Amino acid sequence: MRTDPFTGVCYELKAGQYITLFVRNAVFPTLSSLRFDITFLGEQLFFGDLLNGYLPYQGWSLTILDSAFHELGRYTWQQCQVTRVSFPDLENASASIVSLSVELFLTGLTEGSQEAQATASSAQISSRKDPVAVFGFRFLADGLEDVEWSVSKIAAFSIGLNIHENLVVSVSPEAYADPFRDWLRDGNQPKSASLDFLGADLRSSFRMKLMSLQVISVNPPLTTFGPGPATVQLSYGAMSFELTASGSPVHAVPVKHKPKFLTGLGGSRRGL
Repeated sequence: MRTDPFTGVCYELKAGQYITLFVRNAVFPTLSSLRFDITFLGEQLFFGDLLNGYLPYQGWSLTILDSAFHELGRYTWQQCQVTRVSFPDLENASASIVSLSVELFLTGLTEGSQEAQATASSAQISSRKDPVAVFGFRFLADGLEDVEWSVSKIAAFSIGLNIHENLVVSVSPEAYADPFRDWLRDGNQPKSASLDFLGADLRSSFRMKLMSLQVISVNPPLTTFGPGPATVQLSYGAMSFELTASGSPVHAVPVKHKPKFLTGLGGSRRGL
């Protein structure tokens, strides 16, 4: 009998009657983990409980649907914990919507039975969480107001369980990185900063707060007022998340180690 290939599938992630999300590229790397991509969520589901134990819901399911929304299969599990959230390269000149990769640790994973399918399908459609369409970002740091819109790119990075990566940002043109050079040269005192994720109307919907931010390096270390970008590597001591639309704060994520700082020229002088 002829079997036509699947032209496309989508994945519905549910948590009882509380959460309904449509995700992409879902895969089980192991029998106790799930990885998927999702349009940036301007809410606390995967950030509020990062490194803080299991998510506060039980009775999860992942339903596989074809292009006509016919069910192809279903998996269920009792609880899960966020182990990793990966951000892609962020670029203000890009018109693409930001998409994240999320990894979960699962407890009690099984292939869904008919009873489990009926239970999981009882979630109300009104409980669905719509993602926030994020198109850009704004970098804010204490005492560095001049760089608010000069940070044009942020390299891909991840946060999660036993994961801490430095931030690598591009500043264009490179002369606009002078505030970072001055900061490094003048003692590199820790600062507070935030990364605002912006919608098409340039309004902030989600904020990542960075505490104890310091400069590791600036390349090039001295400006020649060239047209190219400067690359700035930053470390931070803790991170927290906030819904800027509702002002709902979320706990900070502690970091147990800090990188060794590079030594060398960190200053710059305007008008050399």
